[in-house]
Amino acid sequence: MNSRAKFFSLLLTAWIVSSAWAFSATVSAGYKTVQFINDGGEMFGWGANNVGQIGDGTEIDRSSPVVPEESGPWVDVSVSLLPADGSSDSAHTLAVKANGTLWAWGDNSRGQLGQGDTTNRNTPTRVGSAQDWRAVAAGSGFSVALKENGEIWVWGDNSFGKLGPGVSA
Repeated sequence: MNSRAKFFSLLLTAWIVSSAWAFSATVSAGYKTVQFINDGGEMFGWGANNVGQIGDGTEIDRSSPVVPEESGPWVDVSVSLLPADGSSDSAHTLAVKANGTLWAWGDNSRGQLGQGDTTNRNTPTRVGSAQDWRAVAAGSGFSVALKENGEIWVWGDNSFGKLGPGVSA
């Protein structure tokens, strides 16, 4: 890594760390997409948006932060790191609101949005009716969510058994 790249890497790290410590902000950097929740619970996204993973109702890449169609306040967010299949640039986003509801948007080619279908969504779509979600993690073609009682829920692509022991596709 050259000195200029190191400088920008350190600068970004310092900004994320200082924001997280000073403002209780949350950030998730995924595959070509970033989602950021500020200390007021507002979410902003930028980067690739080819399957609506920013959640602004479009599939237009964004070089500046935009807000998703659904308002918060938000408390947790995760953007998938790699495409669901090696041949496409797809990603999905999961987020939890302060009221404990779970939301998903973007690529749904493996059912990772938890809607019982494979239709992509370019706006946040509520997952189920529960209001006791605590944290989320977006994987490559699958999703993981943690409930307040400690239950872990998984859905989407189960290749390599990533949905857990004893789970079949």
